[in-house]
Amino acid sequence: INSWNINGAFPLKMSCPQFRRKIEKFDINLFQETHLRPDQHDTIQLPVGYSILARTRRGRSSFEKSWGGVAAVFKSSLKIRHREDLS
Repeated sequence: INSWNINGAFPLKMSCPQFRRKIEKFDINLFQETHLRPDQHDTIQLPVGYSILARTRRGRSSFEKSWGGVAAVFKSSLKIRHREDLS
C-alpha cells in the first residue's frame, strides 16, 4: 500500500511514464488532494490492470479552481467494494 499527497495535477502526473511505474510497484495507491473535478477520474490513463475509485469536492462554479479530493488506484484483480455510506 502506498499513500501520497499528490497536491493537484493528478491527470497530468498519471500520463508520466515514471509516475506510472511507481504506481505499478504497489497493489493499492491512495492519493490525497487530487484536485479532480466530478467524473474527471473516468478520463485518467491508468496502468494496464489497474482501476480507480475517486471522491471529488464540488466547486461553487465551473470556473472555480478545483481542490481537495481523494482517489484509490488499485490492481483490478483485487476484490474492492465501493461503500457510498462512508465519507
